Amino acid sequence: NTFSEQFELNFYKKFHSLKKLGCDYAYFLGVDSLSTHRFCTSENWLQIYHDEKIIRNDPLKRLAESNSSIVLPWSQVTFSSSSDKKAILCRKSFGLHNGLTITTKCNNKKYILALSTEESSHDLARYLLLEKSDILQLFIQNSMKLFDEYIIMTNFIFKENIYVS
Repeated sequence: NTFSEQFELNFYKKFHSLKKLGCDYAYFLGVDSLSTHRFCTSENWLQIYHDEKIIRNDPLKRLAESNSSIVLPWSQVTFSSSSDKKAILCRKSFGLHNGLTITTKCNNKKYILALSTEESSHDLARYLLLEKSDILQLFIQNSMKLFDEYIIMTNFIFKENIYVS
């Protein structure tokens, strides 16, 4: 599932703080017991990611989904197969560099956030983790809060529709 337009607008407002630091790309995945919702600042990349079947062999995705808590600079990922390497090379050829994937689980919800830059010389992961961790932490908290509010509102609307029907 994708998010509503209002969620996307709010997410972009929060993302602006990272955009000023050189972050060009964000992917957010929120999972609760009933649903999974995703948002990406680049629909073109998502199209390629699915059409080229990169999703099947992405070591970043595999690590993010298999851990309940991880902070993973993309430069630290090792390749276990040629298909893993292909996934990483496709990401770079699309212009996504020096990224960072963060997974956290809290209150029976899982949040996955991926960030990167189009600037290959900007070590975004190091910069965010070591020099701008306060801004990164605030963005993560705001993203989680937006997702939680979205789920509450969606569940409320769903219940209201059941009672009206």
